[in-house]
Amino acid sequence: MSYLAWTDSLPKEWKIKPLKAVADCIVSNVDKLCIANEEAVRLCNYTNVYNNEFITLSMDLMQATATPKEIAKFCLRLGDVIITKDSETWEDIGVPALVKETADDLICGYHLALIRPRSGLVGTFLFRCFQAKSILVQLELAANGVTRFGISNSEISSVMLPVAPLHDQQNISNYLDCETKRLDALVAAKERLLDLLSEKRHAVITHFVMHHLDSDVLTRRLKYVVRLRRVQSRSYEECRPYVGLEDIESWTGRLISNIEMNIDASDEYMNDTTNGNIFERDDVVFGKLRPYLAKAWVAEFPGRSTTELLIMQPIRVEPYFLRYICISQYFVNLVNSATFGSKMPRADWNFIGNINVPVPEWHEQQAIVDLLDQETAKLDRLRDATEHSIKLLKERRAALIIAAVTGQIDMEEMAA
Repeated sequence: MSYLAWTDSLPKEWKIKPLKAVADCIVSNVDKLCIANEEAVRLCNYTNVYNNEFITLSMDLMQATATPKEIAKFCLRLGDVIITKDSETWEDIGVPALVKETADDLICGYHLALIRPRSGLVGTFLFRCFQAKSILVQLELAANGVTRFGISNSEISSVMLPVAPLHDQQNISNYLDCETKRLDALVAAKERLLDLLSEKRHAVITHFVMHHLDSDVLTRRLKYVVRLRRVQSRSYEECRPYVGLEDIESWTGRLISNIEMNIDASDEYMNDTTNGNIFERDDVVFGKLRPYLAKAWVAEFPGRSTTELLIMQPIRVEPYFLRYICISQYFVNLVNSATFGSKMPRADWNFIGNINVPVPEWHEQQAIVDLLDQETAKLDRLRDATEHSIKLLKERRAALIIAAVTGQIDMEEMAA
């Protein structure tokens, strides 16, 4: 299917025009530096555009300087549309933001293109056009690069746009403003629900695992109930899958990918860069790098891991009970309080091994694990359903924008 397939179904009174026929486009070269003898300005930079749909004066705008000529050329006006023109991935080319508030000292920064609609084109409508995937794909396909992608002014100016009559543009803009706000509110409510479900999960685990610390149940230092496994793997010695920190999901104790299927002795899994420590089935691994991520997992197969994972062989504790201890809020917060290093905070076994953990009778440990498996499974099903509904709402939002700006929605019918 052609990426311009939408052109075949436009209403009769609509036109198809290149951007350069209806708007002016300039590429900013104003950087983030403060230079003596230049005028102080507020800079709308790449992250302001990439992370926000609308540019307002309440945003965290960078302080910089610019020449009078640059200020005159790149000063933002109401209704301007700014898009990203450079990125590490082509999918991030052409991300738009609409200028809703401005000031004399607010200018467009580097790596961005400033698009100013002429008479006959509403800025909000243009903004929604750049949000429509079927239109934006023109910029994505035109982007050049290998490790970093970019697009030129001429390529931006050549993008083909649907141009509706002015009254239709305004009606579509108003309709989309209303509908996207409604959908965004639904997404925000469901994201709050995700936060509550996460808090509930933490609370349930911490309550059933760690409440024994305040009871008569035996507690021991962790190093007395596990044996720290420090057996290093050697390349081409064993055919073992490799597990890294990125393969373990935070706070759930689950693998993100099906690593067990990747046991072939290929270069991907058997090379010096992935040498680490060996783990065996039923060992419990815990991430000592950035422990606030709460990455713990019970090994379901023999394998190798990064040295950033502590490998504990349970001796006097049930493996899954230990995993729940390791992802409890109490344990994670305690470990995180003793990290060292600012950019790559790590915890040390000398501290972790001396943490007191509850060690109830074996049958009680198993009962707690069974209970927590049931409770967390319920919460995880709710989480999965909520995440799926969020995905559908976002897909609905994207489809609605495409349909509106390509004339597939009858505005008169919607208003009736």
